[in-house]
Amino acid sequence: MSNKSYQETIITIDDEDGDVRDGDVKELYLAASPIGDFVVEFVLLSCESSESSESRLWKYKFRMYNVIKSKQDEYFDLKASKALSCRKLSEIDISKPKTFEFTQAQSKLITSEDKLSWSVAVSDKLYGDKPHESIVRLLAISCISKHDMTVKGSKNSEDSKNSTDSKNSNDSGFTIVFFINQDYQNNYSIEEKNLLLDNYGGKVKLFSKNKDDMERPVQNLDRFCIVILNVSGIHKYYFKDLNKSIIKQIQSLYKPEIRSFKYPKRILNAIEKNKKFGPDFNLRYIQRCLNKHYFLVDTSDEGAQYMELYDLRTSQLVNTFKRQNLNSLNLIADIPDNIAISNNNKLLAYSSGKKVKLYLIESGLEIASIELDFGKSSVDDYFDYFMHFFNNDEIY
Repeated sequence: MSNKSYQETIITIDDEDGDVRDGDVKELYLAASPIGDFVVEFVLLSCESSESSESRLWKYKFRMYNVIKSKQDEYFDLKASKALSCRKLSEIDISKPKTFEFTQAQSKLITSEDKLSWSVAVSDKLYGDKPHESIVRLLAISCISKHDMTVKGSKNSEDSKNSTDSKNSNDSGFTIVFFINQDYQNNYSIEEKNLLLDNYGGKVKLFSKNKDDMERPVQNLDRFCIVILNVSGIHKYYFKDLNKSIIKQIQSLYKPEIRSFKYPKRILNAIEKNKKFGPDFNLRYIQRCLNKHYFLVDTSDEGAQYMELYDLRTSQLVNTFKRQNLNSLNLIADIPDNIAISNNNKLLAYSSGKKVKLYLIESGLEIASIELDFGKSSVDDYFDYFMHFFNNDEIY
């Protein structure tokens, strides 16, 4: 159990390599592939203060790492080393590292008060144009605006409309998609794809439609989709369109076939109940509902005594699970409790109050329960810890 979110992190960096100037900071966000063998670091570089806020263009770059299983003897000084699940990051050396630049409109949003946060996602391996010579991964970054996470009609929505920044900039955030190319000599490069997702900002995910990614480590592009989640709903784009003819591909770049879906009614009611807490709370709420390629519906609406688990890849209900939501803060706000899902997608752990329960996903049956002491809790405490399965849980 940890008291920090493991999916994405923002870090303030000291001025050691010259990227940070005149008191500005840069932001770092990490994303891991669904099967956990690859990590990407998104680095937002600070602008020089000599540039005017209206004209300066923000820049960014990426660092990439392979996740390698560590040998147990490397941790001989730790107690019970045989019980540890050890991994380490091996940074990938890019011969020609590239620094990217945002457009003027994108830079304007990043500079404004309307910018809320970032979301980063990287996919598992897939085939390139020449399957026997290249491997590709999809990479996506999304700049999330306050508008993306503000419920229409709320006080925060009115405040956003009245702000100077909002009047002078696009309300919505944006999402950019890249290809990470790896040739047969293990040389890496990053290529931006011209997908026009300028009006879609939110929590971003990259998935394959295959139900068991572990059995098919390298897949075809047409099996993948990008999912963007914000308060308005779930938005999907299927990359199979990139395999069309050149003419159709160009046409699809200007009119991407994005499919939008509404949240289940219980989630819509929860978002409406929580609207007074603002966009940052809504962002954390959506993040809390996400685990791997699953979306959890765990609300106290109408005294519901069960939670629902949906598969974002298929938009289908996986199963329902009987539970008692012991979160005393639900009198103030509707907050989902913590869940963790095993690597083989067979086990679900659910934490509410001081109890942790274990369920079989296929049947929905509860198979174990333990009691823990988290001490006193506040609204922030319910967002700042997580559970995770360790030690090759797929064998159980």
